[in-house]
Amino acid sequence: MNWKDFLSRVRVAPQGFRRLIILYISLIAVLVFLRDLLKAGELQRIREVLSHSPNWIGVVAAMAGLLAGAALLFFTWSRNEQVMNERIRSLQYRLEEDYLRMRRYAEETPKEKPRSSSKKLEDIIGGKKNRFLNLPGIAFHFADASQITNFYNDYFKEPTVAGMVAEITGEVDAEVKGSIPQLLEARIGSKDIGKWISTIRLPDTSLSGMFLRYQRENIKSGAVTLGIEEVEIEFNELQAFDEVIGQLTTRFGLTLDAALLNKQRALLKERAAERTLAKLEQATGWVLVEGRFRIDLDADFYRCSYIHPVNEYLSPQSTPVSITVLLPVKSMEASFAGNYAASIGKLIPLKVYGSVWQPIDRKTGVWQLELTPVAVY
Repeated sequence: MNWKDFLSRVRVAPQGFRRLIILYISLIAVLVFLRDLLKAGELQRIREVLSHSPNWIGVVAAMAGLLAGAALLFFTWSRNEQVMNERIRSLQYRLEEDYLRMRRYAEETPKEKPRSSSKKLEDIIGGKKNRFLNLPGIAFHFADASQITNFYNDYFKEPTVAGMVAEITGEVDAEVKGSIPQLLEARIGSKDIGKWISTIRLPDTSLSGMFLRYQRENIKSGAVTLGIEEVEIEFNELQAFDEVIGQLTTRFGLTLDAALLNKQRALLKERAAERTLAKLEQATGWVLVEGRFRIDLDADFYRCSYIHPVNEYLSPQSTPVSITVLLPVKSMEASFAGNYAASIGKLIPLKVYGSVWQPIDRKTGVWQLELTPVAVY
């Protein structure tokens, strides 16, 4: 062990032990000094000089003063060290008190709980639902008139007629709603049924009115899915990772390789987007999509593509995740045909009601969710 190691260990030793070490070193220094005097015969010479010199009392007093000064210096150093230790302990105590006070304040102060990603998505979908349910009217860009009419008639006409007959007979139930002509024949006679039915007229409803009513009922019943164009992200792992990296940098001064960090962040982002990708893979049935679609001309069709925001959390790839719909050029509403022709390559806000033709499939590399439209407005 060299002197530097010895002194560093003494510096961190307890106060009593350090004093013992200093006293021990001082005693060794005095003994070494006396030993050298004895070897050189100086001690006998000093005694003879002192016995024959009239000033020997002054010399003794000087030596006593030196020893007293050394003792005073030792005492002062010890006292200063003791005062410093007391100050350190007092500072440590105040820091602990401040920490406890801040902790109590933090515990007593009400905190707003962080909102989860799923909660935010529920709010977004709730807002969409309320907006669609309260649409006063729409202007079709494209509409499959025959499908809309059939859907509307299948959904609304039979309950309406059954309700009218119920008011007349008071005897319509679930078993006879599907056989209204037989019921009418039984009650008013076959010879009069044609004349009676000819007088039943449902109020005229526009195609857009039929669709809006049909859309509202499906939204209320949950028959159509909203929000597949939204992203649902779980940032728990990514946030924990960034917090750890921040602590390593600020508290310990560690700097990690940027390429390694970016690679890990990209992996965690893909994990965070897993819920959205799974939802797009499992998409089926009727959906209502709202977003900014890019218009491209593809032969006799307009290809409308919505680039999904989940791409922000995925590694770069040749084909981004998108929702696409094909609209026949000749089937566009006349009032919007010119707008589409002039909007090639542009982003246009659209609402698409349709069925899922093909969801994404990560295993086969299919990243486009294709819809078959019933209405675009």
